[in-house]
Amino acid sequence: MLLAPNGCNPPPGVARIVIRGILALKGNPRTARLQKGRSVNARSLLVAVIAGAATLSAATGASGSTTTSPHRTASPHGTTSGRAAVSVRGFRVAAGLHVPGGRLPRVISPGAQSVSNSPNWAGYVAAGQPNVALRFVSGDWTMPSLNASRCVPGTSTYAYADDWVGLDGWGSTSKTVEEIGTGSYCQSGGTVSYYAYYDMVPSPPQVFTGDNPGDAITASVYYDSTHHDYSLVLTDVTNGNQINVTAACPSGSTCKNSSAEAITEATGGGPPAVNLADFGMINRTGATVTSRSGLRGSLGSTNLWSSVDVNMTDPSTGVRMATPSPLYGGQAFNVAWNAAS
Repeated sequence: MLLAPNGCNPPPGVARIVIRGILALKGNPRTARLQKGRSVNARSLLVAVIAGAATLSAATGASGSTTTSPHRTASPHGTTSGRAAVSVRGFRVAAGLHVPGGRLPRVISPGAQSVSNSPNWAGYVAAGQPNVALRFVSGDWTMPSLNASRCVPGTSTYAYADDWVGLDGWGSTSKTVEEIGTGSYCQSGGTVSYYAYYDMVPSPPQVFTGDNPGDAITASVYYDSTHHDYSLVLTDVTNGNQINVTAACPSGSTCKNSSAEAITEATGGGPPAVNLADFGMINRTGATVTSRSGLRGSLGSTNLWSSVDVNMTDPSTGVRMATPSPLYGGQAFNVAWNAAS
């Protein structure tokens, strides 16, 4: 790792330094920006780095180390557009897993209706009113276990069930989703895989292993309007593993921040290609939403956003695949599996 002594500019190409999960030295080399806009003095930070250089060097080569990329993050399926810095604790980059990218919901009659149907999304959406931007969403859940004996794959030979929180994706004009969560898939014969991931749709997902059914998960997505990037954080509370990402809107895309979601997804677009894996039921709690203007709320309706209940329904058959419960206190609900397709 190269250091810039005495507050000088870092060497060319060193856009950020990630130290134990702190993103630093972005832009002005005399200040180091912490997550959500907080600052520290860069010289003090560098002194701390030098003092702990041996520890950091050892950590980066050890099990459960911090993995960073100051510009672009390598994906099992290619390279994501835009820049990203990734700090990973405990999780491992997945190898050999077949995880397609997230898809927009293809919602029937999209908008701010109180109830809508989608072939690949189930859960709740906070749909911003016109000209309203949202900047934060968070939520907690327990990672469900798939029923491998009832796996009914789609034509792709896979059935998926991902659970995530994110911004964007709702409505006819939104073409991106900034999401982080956990997922699972099954194949005929009973093969089941579990993972955690983040996805800056339409870029490919980054996929990790290191979580298990029954683990308590907490996740959030935050948009920093000063630096024009997103902070996506997922923590496995059960084992302490964490993914902490700072990423820009994908190159060539416009991220509107027009909605916030807590969603269960048949990743890959839904049937007939991808069926919904039998996850039984997932319980969601602690859902919070904040607008760019600072209004704090939940997935329940406010004067700045409307709450939308999204049912997952196979459009070719009309079969209900997954159903969210009523929203309790704006922050808690469950989603029940009904059918693969």
